[in-house]
Amino acid sequence: MARLIIDIGNTTSKLAVFDGDNCNIVWQGLWVDCDRIREVESSFNIEQVGVTAVGRVNVEVLVYLRERYADDFLLFDHTTPIPIDNQYHTKQTLGSDRILAAIAAQSVFKGDNVLVVDFGSAITIDIVTKNGEYLGGNISPGVGLRFKSLNEHTENLPLCEITKEIGLYGKNTNQAIEFGVINGIVNEIEGYIRHYKEFFGEIEIVFTGGDSVFFANKIESSVFVDSKLVLVGLNCVIDYNVEKK
Repeated sequence: MARLIIDIGNTTSKLAVFDGDNCNIVWQGLWVDCDRIREVESSFNIEQVGVTAVGRVNVEVLVYLRERYADDFLLFDHTTPIPIDNQYHTKQTLGSDRILAAIAAQSVFKGDNVLVVDFGSAITIDIVTKNGEYLGGNISPGVGLRFKSLNEHTENLPLCEITKEIGLYGKNTNQAIEFGVINGIVNEIEGYIRHYKEFFGEIEIVFTGGDSVFFANKIESSVFVDSKLVLVGLNCVIDYNVEKK
């Protein structure tokens, strides 16, 4: 039985088809519409659909999916039953990407404390304990936002982007910005890892998001990288709710 998972992000959306635990991302782009859904349906025997959104949702898509799949359609929100204990105080304001990534990470490392870092438009840091408790986390600007902020809120600083060459200090203004942003994020994440290890003891580190591989190569600790973590998390949630029926 094929299951379609739709992840609508702030900058990028994804369509993935799950066959059991096997995840196949079939499309990635800016805007999901009904024609795109029908293309997937023409290639796969879709029987269930799940949607998670932190970005703007195409209402026509939701109407189409609700009518077509009825009880086999799930739009994830803070009221959806989940397989971990969510201890966040304002669940209605918690980004679905954060909690779903936490659910997926916990499913991979059951019985371990897990630190989840998502490198998206924002960088999010989230903690799940070995007892399956989501404690919360922190949010800071992502790579693109940091570069953009320096450019837009100063008179003379250029707009830069990630570069493979990273040193301790820049010898020109572009390098100073590039090295400053990247080294700042690396030190930020290393600091979190150090402090959480002091507090929790042993902890698994999971990276996801567009820049996860880049930063995993800059971190001294061993890191598990999965760019599909949010998709996997929603798939786990659907499995959990199916089992409860």
